[in-house]
Amino acid sequence: MADDIQKEIREILGRVITIETKIDNYNEMRDKVDIAYNQSCNNKEDIKELEENNKWLWRTVAGALIISFIGAFLMWR
Repeated sequence: MADDIQKEIREILGRVITIETKIDNYNEMRDKVDIAYNQSCNNKEDIKELEENNKWLWRTVAGALIISFIGAFLMWR
């Protein structure tokens, strides 16, 4: 009878250790997920800024080309 109780206690202890290990791994994973999420948010802001700069650049290039064509047209006229 005492042996059965000891076996059950060992089994319960083993399961508790397994649960503790899984909880520790979950906490580590949660920290990594938080870091990745923060980096993702920062990258999103950086991408927006790059897109705005890209729009400005294309508008400047288009304006320069239009002015060049108008200038060339007026000179050949």
